[in-house]
Amino acid sequence: MSTKQSVRRRFLGGGFVSLAIAGGLFVAFGAPTQLEDLLLLSWLAIGGLALVVAAAVERLPLGVVSVSWPRIGAVGLAVLALGSSTVGFVQLLEVSGWVGLLNAVFALGVALILAFGALECWFGGLQIDEDAFVVEA
Repeated sequence: MSTKQSVRRRFLGGGFVSLAIAGGLFVAFGAPTQLEDLLLLSWLAIGGLALVVAAAVERLPLGVVSVSWPRIGAVGLAVLALGSSTVGFVQLLEVSGWVGLLNAVFALGVALILAFGALECWFGGLQIDEDAFVVEA
């Protein structure tokens, strides 16, 4: 399996996991009634959907321009990073004790990893081989 196929397969898995978490939260707690709950479900669903689309299509036509799969994946990872960092900072500010601190550190660490992944996809291979981000014509 090539590096490109590996990256796209990971996008597909991560996208499905994000969508499953959003769906599970929706089923468990019902339709969101507060803005915070709506934002939580939205960033998981939008980020997961973007990753699934990046794994499924080579180019996504948007009007007169088409967006390549690495850029779509970068947007999905950036959305998930933004949401995770928001959750981390909220945990850091609202929850006291070691458990809250550990949750905040974990969420912020995940956000940092996702942000690095988004930058890697957007710029097309800074640390990962450039062949992983080739877009077929």
